[in-house]
Amino acid sequence: MLGTAALILSNSILMPSTNIPILMLRTTILMLRQLALWGRQSCLRARFPACPAGWKGGCSQDWLPHKAPLSPLCICVYFLLLSSASAVIIDRIAVIVNTHAIKDTDIQRDIRLTDFLNGDPFSPSEPERKKAAQRLIDQQIIHREVELGNYSQATPTELNNFLSSIQKQRFGGAVAYGEALSTYKLTDEEVRTQLNWQITVLHFIEQRFRPAVIVSDEEIAKYAKTHPQPRDQIQETLIGMRVNDAFESWINNARKRAQIEYREAGLQ
Repeated sequence: MLGTAALILSNSILMPSTNIPILMLRTTILMLRQLALWGRQSCLRARFPACPAGWKGGCSQDWLPHKAPLSPLCICVYFLLLSSASAVIIDRIAVIVNTHAIKDTDIQRDIRLTDFLNGDPFSPSEPERKKAAQRLIDQQIIHREVELGNYSQATPTELNNFLSSIQKQRFGGAVAYGEALSTYKLTDEEVRTQLNWQITVLHFIEQRFRPAVIVSDEEIAKYAKTHPQPRDQIQETLIGMRVNDAFESWINNARKRAQIEYREAGLQ
């Protein structure tokens, strides 16, 4: 019934993820490096006990770090600490919408969910990344509006029924659904979060734009000439088209007003 809304849902709008505390990760790396330096100095003092606490200033050149050989244990500790620091992965920010960061993992997850629900092979190509980024930008705009307007959220019953329908119609049952989750490297919780958000978006569109739509008898009669259908069905079709137009106009204007910063040029 809703053209643009159906397109958005088929492309899997994704519920926003919590930002990773980048500052915390950077601080952790600095602390690990400091510990590595402390471990190196401690090993030097253990090897040369005659060196005082202020060893660099009061000792001869033989006591300097670049002159003093390290024991195998010290070397192991040193590189273990450095490897721990380098193992910390910082998720790259791809786009910023107002104050919300869309990360690279958000884009990857959106592509996986979209391909999973549409039955397409996972394809993280550049064109697909660009489509996913645009979907996530729109979903963030909608999410903010949903929060401010206190629109209806999906109920557990709606979510369970929706998921059950997808398992049967698209995967043929729960077993094949579980196998597909493994293939696409997704979890059931991620899919449920996705479907929950899709239902919420439908509620938002219905509650925000449908009340203002009016379809006249003349419009119904005109449409019936080329599309012979029951009157109620024609009326719902025309209302859906008007709601779709209203939503599309709103999202386009909201996108123009939003402050969007692309950290990855290929996503624009």
